[in-house]
Amino acid sequence: MRAAVPVLAGIALVLVASFAGDQPTAGTAAAVAAARTRQETVKTVVVEFKRKDVINRRGQSGTASAPSKSSALVPANELTLESINRLVLDGEKFRYENNEPNGDRPTGKPRKDRTVSVFDGATAKRVLHFTGFNGQELPPIGVIQQTAGPAALDSFELTPITLAFRGLTPACAPYSVMEMQPSGNTLPIDGAPCHEYVIARSADLSFWLDPGQDHVIRRICTYRQGRLMNQVDICYRPDNVCGWAPVSWVRNEYIPLVGTALTTTHVAILDLRLNESQPAEQFDLSFSPGTTFEDQRNKKRYRVQSDGSLLELLPSGEVVPHPEPWYWQDRWLLLGITVGLVTAGWYYAVLRKKAKAA
Repeated sequence: MRAAVPVLAGIALVLVASFAGDQPTAGTAAAVAAARTRQETVKTVVVEFKRKDVINRRGQSGTASAPSKSSALVPANELTLESINRLVLDGEKFRYENNEPNGDRPTGKPRKDRTVSVFDGATAKRVLHFTGFNGQELPPIGVIQQTAGPAALDSFELTPITLAFRGLTPACAPYSVMEMQPSGNTLPIDGAPCHEYVIARSADLSFWLDPGQDHVIRRICTYRQGRLMNQVDICYRPDNVCGWAPVSWVRNEYIPLVGTALTTTHVAILDLRLNESQPAEQFDLSFSPGTTFEDQRNKKRYRVQSDGSLLELLPSGEVVPHPEPWYWQDRWLLLGITVGLVTAGWYYAVLRKKAKAA
């Protein structure tokens, strides 16, 4: 009996530790409670926002590693990219329409691209419509996944929205408020004393929360080797439904280990609608003819044909060869047998007719 005591105690400790790991600490409890209130209050979110990227001269050159750098600056002049995008959240379901253009290398001219990502609570789909260097529209590329995964909406232009309204939902937000722990650092942002929170699994990431505004996230910073890489500053407005709603944010991306800003992005919410009923069909996608997509559920690739049917493809992009059916492989033998049976039947009928006549 005594030998069993340490075993039972060990099991109890594991259960307690497992339970505690799912619970906020004392330092995080207030932030988690505020995030939970916003998430439970806001059932659906429809947000349309404008994104403006200003890529500084040589900004794209600054992101290249040393061996691949060219003497030419990319872009040669400051480049501005603008788009209007749309995000819909309904519980864990989402639809994101990303119309952000891409700046071509080495010309620096913007290309019109469009990505639509959806998740219906069980299956995630994504399709990319993009253009080539000559401006010609290329066939769409898609993917189907069993689950959305945290990377689906993991982009800085969405993080202020997802963390504000889905801060405890892994399918919608790349980081959970539940993971955040106070570091003890305090910094005034726009005159408000904000507290720094960090995440153990990502040591180069910090969040600054404002306790005076229901612990909303006012600043997000990422670092590399101790140097600032990205900084996102978020502004909020009072809202009758959720208390505080994000209204705009600015992100500065810096050249690694240099500190010079290479891209500045401004995001402004044009329209925000909360708790409106959303049709279920907008959380699904139908791939148009010509689309090549990968179905990760069965590890196969397909191309949608003009009639909507699917053509299976090899990893190389070639059509999967299908063997001829057995009856087609032996078609001449079957034809001979058929002709023989027909002839025998005809001959039998003639003989029978003659016998009756006699």
